[in-house]
Amino acid sequence: MLRTYLASSAILAALSTLAPAQDIKLVAEGGSFPGFIKLSMGPSKVGNTGVFLISITKGPTPLSIVDPRDPRLLYVGTESLAQSPRGIFLPPKNMVTTPPLPVPNNKSFDGATIYWHGIQLPGTKYLVGSLSNPTATRLAPKGTFRDRGAKLKTPRSFGEILPTRDHRWMIAGGGQGGILAQIALKSSEIYDVSSDSWVPGPDMKTEHSLNQATEMADGRWLITGGLDIQNSPSNAAEIWDPQKMQFTTTASMNEKRSGHRCYLLPNGKILALGGYSLPGQGGNFLTILNSTLDTTEIYDPKTAKWTKGPILSSPRASLECIWLPNGKLLICGGVGWIVHPVFKVRIPNVFANCDVYDPKTNTISAGPTMATPRAAYAHHDLGGGKFMLAGGGETISLTNPGTPTNKCEIYDSTANKWLAAAPMKELRAFGDMYSLGNGKYINMGGFKGDLVNSIGLITCEIYDAKTDTWAAGPNLPRALASYASFETPMGQIQIIGGQDSKKLASNYTFLFYR
Repeated sequence: MLRTYLASSAILAALSTLAPAQDIKLVAEGGSFPGFIKLSMGPSKVGNTGVFLISITKGPTPLSIVDPRDPRLLYVGTESLAQSPRGIFLPPKNMVTTPPLPVPNNKSFDGATIYWHGIQLPGTKYLVGSLSNPTATRLAPKGTFRDRGAKLKTPRSFGEILPTRDHRWMIAGGGQGGILAQIALKSSEIYDVSSDSWVPGPDMKTEHSLNQATEMADGRWLITGGLDIQNSPSNAAEIWDPQKMQFTTTASMNEKRSGHRCYLLPNGKILALGGYSLPGQGGNFLTILNSTLDTTEIYDPKTAKWTKGPILSSPRASLECIWLPNGKLLICGGVGWIVHPVFKVRIPNVFANCDVYDPKTNTISAGPTMATPRAAYAHHDLGGGKFMLAGGGETISLTNPGTPTNKCEIYDSTANKWLAAAPMKELRAFGDMYSLGNGKYINMGGFKGDLVNSIGLITCEIYDAKTDTWAAGPNLPRALASYASFETPMGQIQIIGGQDSKKLASNYTFLFYR
């Protein structure tokens, strides 16, 4: 019983010391085998005891079995509590951590779940003090994808990942339909780690798809633009406050933008740049591309106002930017338009040229030109001041709505130039790239074909920076592009929603074990 365990472990010996109750965060990092699980919890008062309660069942267990006055529940069972690790909260972050706990290479672990709930001792009102968030470790072999059947309630692509107050995360907005015919959503869903399921979250103030979500210096998030319920670019902006668990409206941008990019600046302001300002007319991709913006604007959280920023050298959308070691922002490629020198009409174009934004002077200057024009590509920091760009859309014309490429290149910030890199095995746009450690990186899914007739990819490729080579990686559980993805607190990559091989929004979610 929990009472017996707590008493026999002598944890309650320090109950005479009073400590204020506070919210404590528990992270169980790991789950791949062979590998390790590392536990951390905090913050709490230095010198207090933290116990990582462990179970193969998720409870609930009433704390009244320890203290009859305590109405709270623990979301672990009682069968394994004697094996629960514990430690002391230590400075500088007032955290308690465990040494790495080994998980051997045993096939019987595949699909197994370990449940965790943290407690802080001593308490003030009750014998047990603050409780952590409950969490779980779900085991799977390293280098594999796992579809655990945790489906979204609403299919969606192009959603954004946001944190919640209780240390969970949610996907907000996104849309249904094709890339050029989005039906934007304002709903959100929260992933419950303990139950491995999605539950409804709060609605945004308005619909957003192909928008941006940018974390501000105070931990709130700025949601900007994207497509609205009419499939038209929007200038609407709102703020997500994880602590209050609510969305609130803020000042609209000066211009309507979808497919744009936003970045937090060192001074706490947010830079928005590029994007499309008009919708497709009957799915006409030329209408969208001809509306691509070369403007930027800056949001000040202190005044909740937008002001005009410097002009880009080219109109850009579906681009990415790289924060350089010198504190400047490298703005790479993108899709937009150029003016025909004779007929003076706008011609769609994918750019190889780059801009450099300097936050200190709020100016834009020319950067080094890439070897390959590209938009909607994957990118990743390789370390040592080098950055990889992989695939993306390379060509577009009045009659061709975009052709992906397999070409890659690396920006060397020390030499301020682009270096050749080995091409991928497949043409690939709209993929996401993550580090696997040891100089290897995985580029997942995406699509081939064109913007109108996109074909989702089930394949993944792994880049070895030491040998400059690409190799086949594990396949996704299903072909996907335009999904949301992020590195979870457990260390796995979670892929959420996206468009499947039939160009329909998906409600599937799954994990990649690194």
